[in-house]
Amino acid sequence: MESPVAEMVEPLIENNADEAVEVSSTFSHPNNNNIMPVTLTWTSTKQYFSDLSTYYSPKFLAWLSIYSCFIGGGVFTLISTLSLPLFKGLGIGASKQQQYMSLVMAPWAMKPFIGVASDLFPIGGYNKRYIALFATLIGLAGCLALLGLAPQISSSEKIVREGGKIDVTPITDWIVVCFTAISYEAATLDILGEGKYAELMHLYPQSGSSIISFKYGWTLLGSIAVQSFVGPMSDMGYFIALFWIALAFGFTPLLPTIAGWIPERKRSKDESGMTALCGPLLLFDRGTFQGKSMVFINAIVCGLASPVLAAVTTYAGLNVGLILAAVLIVSFCCSTYFIFPASVSRLSLLPFISVSL
Repeated sequence: MESPVAEMVEPLIENNADEAVEVSSTFSHPNNNNIMPVTLTWTSTKQYFSDLSTYYSPKFLAWLSIYSCFIGGGVFTLISTLSLPLFKGLGIGASKQQQYMSLVMAPWAMKPFIGVASDLFPIGGYNKRYIALFATLIGLAGCLALLGLAPQISSSEKIVREGGKIDVTPITDWIVVCFTAISYEAATLDILGEGKYAELMHLYPQSGSSIISFKYGWTLLGSIAVQSFVGPMSDMGYFIALFWIALAFGFTPLLPTIAGWIPERKRSKDESGMTALCGPLLLFDRGTFQGKSMVFINAIVCGLASPVLAAVTTYAGLNVGLILAAVLIVSFCCSTYFIFPASVSRLSLLPFISVSL
């Protein structure tokens, strides 16, 4: 038997598929005779975006969707998916592939350092704009370098496929550098976007988590689209075409970033606690740093240790990397225990430990 609420709401759902419907009714609780109010709310997709635009500017939403779809879900998914067939085609073993990918993923563990740098060192008066622009240019340089390496990659893969002997270490090292540059672009734009919408969520707590769903929805869309063609194209050896696609995706956030679609107030050297390091081009927020100096130092060291550890493990040997990882993990566990609350200290170690292991 259908409940009284279901019987009452069903025709309203059929007649209002495109609109937000709010229905209030009452029914008798089965355990007593009290009347309990029940409110059911359906929010349409149109209403969702309307609510979202109330708290976030259209330009920022556009910038976030471009990054999430084409960089976080697009080009980064492309290099992550392409790495296996590419390294396999060059005759790289599974263990070496894992070491290479730990280096490629290292920029994601650098996010605490990148976040601290953007907070403390406004460039041209902006905390995020020029750091995002620099990261985008680094990613584009990685894509262009891959296109330059494409003929050598194809010839090396052909020699390996035919059973010939060739030293692929130089070419694979350059591929790792290029992939790491693209990963750096994705990780930097990710932390800058997260920092901005976290700031706005704190300012407007009533906005809830809608912006997080918005971001990951676009990321998922880009990831699904990329994974649908990377596999077949890599099997056919169309690496050059994939590198061109990566370059096209990498360009997408460039103009919106230059145009200032990340909303932020321009900082000045005349502000309290602000120090000019290089005229108006580079400022240092000394006041913010002095208030939480140990937190910032710990985040900087933790963020920089991850790429160092990945490089040591990849090029100095696994045993050396394991020893260094153990020393660093113990050191950071001790430092975060004394600097942060227990819950925060555990969270701050997760990115580092994920790369270390």
